[in-house]
Order: sequence, then C-alpha cells, then structure tokens
Amino acid sequence: MTWRDGSMYKEDWVNDYMEGNGVMRYADESVYAGQRHDDKRTGIGTMIWLNGDRYEGDWMDDCMDGNGVITYADGSVYNEQWIINDRSRMGSMTWPNGEKFVGIWLFDTIISGVYTWTNGQKYEGFIYDAGKSGSAFLQTKVGGCYLKENGKTISSFLTLLRAVHLLV
Repeated sequence: MTWRDGSMYKEDWVNDYMEGNGVMRYADESVYAGQRHDDKRTGIGTMIWLNGDRYEGDWMDDCMDGNGVITYADGSVYNEQWIINDRSRMGSMTWPNGEKFVGIWLFDTIISGVYTWTNGQKYEGFIYDAGKSGSAFLQTKVGGCYLKENGKTISSFLTLLRAVHLLV
C-alpha cells in the first residue's frame, strides 16, 4: 500500500491493519523491516534512518523498548536496554575513537558506571549532567589511583590505604 506522502508498506495485513512481518518505507526515506501489531512496530525489527543511524532490536507500540543495538551514523554504538525510545537501565556505549562507557542509563542520560579512555585511564562513579560528581574512583594508565568526592581529589588511593593500615 502507498500513502499520499509517498510512504509504502509491503507484506502482511490482517483486518486492514499492518500485522506480522513487513517492510515500511517512510516519506523521509527511512525504512523499518520487522514485526508489526495493530499498525505499530511491535516485536523484533530494524529501523534505518535517512541520516544513517540504524537500530536493531525490540519494539513496543512504535517505540524502541527492550533489548537492542543502535549504531549511529558517526560509528558510535549503544548496546543493551531501551524504555520507550530512551536508553535506560544497563547499557554500554562505544565511541569511534575507542572510548567506552558501561553502566546505568536513565531517560537517555548516563547515571553511573565505568568510563574508559583509549589510554587506559578509567573513571568509575556517578555522572550527572554530563559531568563527574559524587563519590568516584579514578584509575590512571600508570596505575595511579585516586579517590574523588564531588569532583575533587581526596587523596591518592595508595596513600589512603596506607593511612588506614590496609597496605604496608
């Protein structure tokens, strides 16, 4: 079937509803191939947007919802869980330069986890408003470890361990 705006749907129909497996080409030239229920993307499917972004995974009522992987046009990849089109729960993001975040997302925002730079340095802790805050642990490439509180270095982690007699 073809709509006035140029959108086209091919495959299964039941009682005048897109149902089962099919391919939908939208007027903006994005394409969805996968399962539908009551005219909505529901089940397993792949969506490719005109800008090159590509999502493969679970859908519910026209929303990315459940497990899925999105590969952005810039090469970044987000893998894991979605809730109503937002990255939520546990997930990992890898950027084209090799940096990686693994942790908890809520409403498309990083909450806490481990961010690893390409030089091996890691940040572990809470991340709010695209900044680093709260209690955290920073490990540098050369093995230096620092305890941080609200973005400020409290002490070298090794110095702190020595101070409380945990390391001689």
